[in-house]
Amino acid sequence: MPSDIKIEKRYKFYLARHIQLVLKGKCYASLNPVVRCTFVKDNKIIKGYEI
Repeated sequence: MPSDIKIEKRYKFYLARHIQLVLKGKCYASLNPVVRCTFVKDNKIIKGYEI
């Protein structure tokens, strides 16, 4: 169970960081919503995309 807690804390950290990055960007879309994703590898954010 302790490892589950670590995973959940890490997940919450990256989700919060992703939201911070999203809020920094501009959300302009005409007909379709803006889609964003963040990739994490080895506990580091390596790339963020906006489509």
